[in-house]
Amino acid sequence: PEVPVEEAQVTFEIADIRMTVIDGESYYYMRSTEGDWYVITSATSEYAVFANVGDTVDFTYNKAADDDVLVGLDMKIVPATA
Repeated sequence: PEVPVEEAQVTFEIADIRMTVIDGESYYYMRSTEGDWYVITSATSEYAVFANVGDTVDFTYNKAADDDVLVGLDMKIVPATA
C-alpha cells in the first residue's frame, strides 16, 4: 500500500553525515545531535551535497511514513549567524 504524504518539518544540527550511492543516486544520511537519523537524496535537495557536521538544517519529511530513518522531502541549510 502507498504511504500518504503528511509533511512535517524539523530543524536540527548535524552531528554525523554519511553518503552512499545506490543505483547512481547519492543518499545523504544525517544524524542529529538528538540522535535521530534522516536521509535525503541529492536529487531531492541539492543542498545535501554542501551539508557538513555542525550545520543546522531545516528538514521536511513525511510524518506518515513509519521508518527508523526519516526520509526527506526537502532540506535547506540554515545560514550561520554572526
